Amino acid sequence: MGRFSGASEEQLSERLANIAEASLGVYRKGHTPLVGVHQAYSMLDLIDGTEEQVGMVAGVCLGLAAHCDAILHIGRSSGVDQEIAEFTGRGRPVYASLDEVPDTTEGAAAR
Repeated sequence: MGRFSGASEEQLSERLANIAEASLGVYRKGHTPLVGVHQAYSMLDLIDGTEEQVGMVAGVCLGLAAHCDAILHIGRSSGVDQEIAEFTGRGRPVYASLDEVPDTTEGAAAR
């Protein structure tokens, strides 16, 4: 994503804003959103070489995803496709829109 997809700074900014908006929606439905890209991006400047950076981003994203109960994908990339394959292979839910994510706040105070 972003640095590796050839996206412009404007496109990257828009993608990250979309991720933040989706994360807030997931949170408001009673879940704890984990965003692997955010974790990985915090370390990118410490690594020399694009190949190592790409591997680190993929490793962090897939590593975090392994601890999740479900995944919401809001875009497609080879990394997202890997995450979807991992979840599908383990029989875990893969959601394509926020509307599909179950709301666990019913009867509880809204977040």
